[in-house]
Amino acid sequence: MNIQTKIILLGFSYLVILFIYSSPVYSLTIQKIEIPSTLNPVGSGARAFGMGGAYIAIADDATAASWNPAALINLERTEISLVVTNYHRVEDNSFGTNPQSNGKQSISKNSLNYFSLAYPLELSCFNRTYPIVFSLNYQNLYNFDREWHLPFFIQADNFVLNQNANFLQTGNLSAIGLAGSVEIIAKVLSVGLTINIWSNELTTNHWEKKIYQKGTGTNEGHDFTFTYTSINDYEFKDFNYNFNLGALWKKDYSNHSVTIGAVIKTPFSADVIRKSKYKSSFHYIEKDEPEPNSFISNVYNESLDFPLSYGVGAAFLFGRRNNFKVDFDLYVTEWKDYIIPDAIDRENPNDTDKTYHDDKRTVQVRLGMEYLFFKDKYFIPFRTGLFYDPVPGDDCIDDYFGFTLGSGFHKENIQLDFGYQYRFGNNVSKYIYKSLNFSQDIKDHTFCVSLIYRL
Repeated sequence: MNIQTKIILLGFSYLVILFIYSSPVYSLTIQKIEIPSTLNPVGSGARAFGMGGAYIAIADDATAASWNPAALINLERTEISLVVTNYHRVEDNSFGTNPQSNGKQSISKNSLNYFSLAYPLELSCFNRTYPIVFSLNYQNLYNFDREWHLPFFIQADNFVLNQNANFLQTGNLSAIGLAGSVEIIAKVLSVGLTINIWSNELTTNHWEKKIYQKGTGTNEGHDFTFTYTSINDYEFKDFNYNFNLGALWKKDYSNHSVTIGAVIKTPFSADVIRKSKYKSSFHYIEKDEPEPNSFISNVYNESLDFPLSYGVGAAFLFGRRNNFKVDFDLYVTEWKDYIIPDAIDRENPNDTDKTYHDDKRTVQVRLGMEYLFFKDKYFIPFRTGLFYDPVPGDDCIDDYFGFTLGSGFHKENIQLDFGYQYRFGNNVSKYIYKSLNFSQDIKDHTFCVSLIYRL
């Protein structure tokens, strides 16, 4: 191969690299991090799951620290609780500009969702005894897991590109909670507080996004191959805090009871370290040697801000032993304060914090019921619920709906609960890849098991 031919092919190679990296396909490597699970800060527990997440006013176990810490006052004995979940998510993707990439992508995972130790006691003060409950809790709140395998085909004048893009995102956000509740007015009013500690030293607050692209193509009649790898690793830095503030009011009547609960979950900002690595290779098949590999590695300091949220619930308890319960919750999230790091700005990578939910506010609506079938020494619950769980996008609100079922077995000091949740959204997530005319239908199946042991 003569010098002139080598120079021409070298120039072609740079043009091809530029085309690939500026194409809509390459945009897959630099899009925002997204949390595929619900963005709304919900609580934990199979009983709450079974009731559609309508639990602010009716919580009566140690998972109350994640819903409404004031409701911890309902605990009369020391208890240990453990909650595990399994979810299966199916994303039916549609790429308007690249229909060959359409189709279903799925992922399944088991995880420890919640663990707690709660201890009730009494405090004598001002000639009165005040019931108090303290608890230590672990909660896994947000999940980042997603896995896509996408074929892409691009054709332009004198240019053809075939490639496979593999997208893998893993990780989660979790917190250690210190919670307490005290009864202010006997049998009527209680207040509570949960201090959530977010740190990669105490729990796993880490997520990673990987992109692998590999393909072949033809440019001006010259065949080539290329690979591209992008890895962005995020983890919390130092200790970060936020608070759940709750109140619970109760009133007993002759044939029923009413409880009203309220909770505020304060915003928090976490310092995040992002470690990024980019590697690519390019080779014209007719050339003796491939082009030198390119490699970039950097570390950035960024931030993640989660918004203020608050909710209120009303529960009605009927029957001689309060064996029929109905709970209705409204929960608001102020997304104007939400900032999550991304890697869009390649020229100024330190300027990567993007608020992409503007001034939007979402309102969850949750309705749940529970009926207890009492036997001599145990009872079996039946639970069901409905919910509306909206998620903000760039310029719209994505509508997600769901229903739940639950049951269990309660005997003396053992409580075993099961919950199933089906959550779905149609024609959502358009803001993720606007340049590809993207949308998707999402179906989430979540199974939850709770075990509570009372000492």
